[in-house]
Amino acid sequence: MTAVARLAVLVACALVVAFPQLAEACPTCAGKEPGGPARIVALGAMILLPFGIAFAVWRALRSAAGATGGPERDDREDREEGNR
Repeated sequence: MTAVARLAVLVACALVVAFPQLAEACPTCAGKEPGGPARIVALGAMILLPFGIAFAVWRALRSAAGATGGPERDDREDREEGNR
């Protein structure tokens, strides 16, 4: 574990100890009163967030592969190689 990762873990732990309400997952899980439509929006955001992150990482990896001449190839190149 790098020094930066250790520092990030230490800061996260300190925040949770100092402000325990930050550690609560959502109003339903924390046992609070229902939040009405805001609760549904918050729940939807928590459900969809991992998909958004995965899509952003996928796009970044595809961009990096294209910039470095990675595994992506044009179909015409494949057909030309097959004709040789």
